[in-house]
Amino acid sequence: MKKKSILSLMICVAFAAGIVLAGTASVSADSQDPPDPWSVMLDGGNRIFYRTPEGDETETQLKTGLYYNVVPPVNIYYVEGDLWLYDVSTVFSDDGIYFAHFPWALGGGDYENPDLGGQAIGFFKNGSLIKSYIVGDLLKDATKAEFSASHVWWENSEKRKFNAKKNVLTVVTLDKLVYHFDIATGAMLDDDQLEAILAGPDVTSPGPYVTEITDDPTTTEFPLPDTADKGATAMIPLMAAGLAVFALALIPIRKRETM
Repeated sequence: MKKKSILSLMICVAFAAGIVLAGTASVSADSQDPPDPWSVMLDGGNRIFYRTPEGDETETQLKTGLYYNVVPPVNIYYVEGDLWLYDVSTVFSDDGIYFAHFPWALGGGDYENPDLGGQAIGFFKNGSLIKSYIVGDLLKDATKAEFSASHVWWENSEKRKFNAKKNVLTVVTLDKLVYHFDIATGAMLDDDQLEAILAGPDVTSPGPYVTEITDDPTTTEFPLPDTADKGATAMIPLMAAGLAVFALALIPIRKRETM
């Protein structure tokens, strides 16, 4: 009898331990790993964006921000704080001045008591947040969302599109709502605004970085323009003619002196 009681107790303890371990595993599986360093070329290779964890900067992996792709790189802006940007969840305008960031939205709960207050999209200009939306702003049917212990999935990321020529970002939620955003402002576009932007001019590329030209004569030569060379050459016959006239005028004076 005692053996059976001990065996039953051992089974109960093992079962309880299994539940605890399973719960721990699910929580750890829900944690987010920090992003590895990465970089991306923009503006046809004229600019480069670096994402580097604070304290891990090197000569080749610079502080998080946008740079002119020259040697050495010239900074355009830094990103505020140690923002966890992932290359697969960050969308840049062609010049890199604007970008949209899709964080792993904090939330959780369940369909009956959903937490949709986590940030869904953040829009940035020159490295600073200018506009953001929470999950509840975009997802209207919580039964279509996917929940974990502390996060919520709300977007059909496979249908995310970005029109770089117009700076228009298109997002589709799991409840099949479609949103269009102006990535330069973060504004949500209605049909008329979207139509006007698509019919308007394309976003122009800023082009390569050009350094300032100095007037230091030891490093820079300034040849005379062709017009100046031609003018100086044209003066030579006139100067020769003037000297000839002056010489002829001296001849009578010399004759008088000899008489």
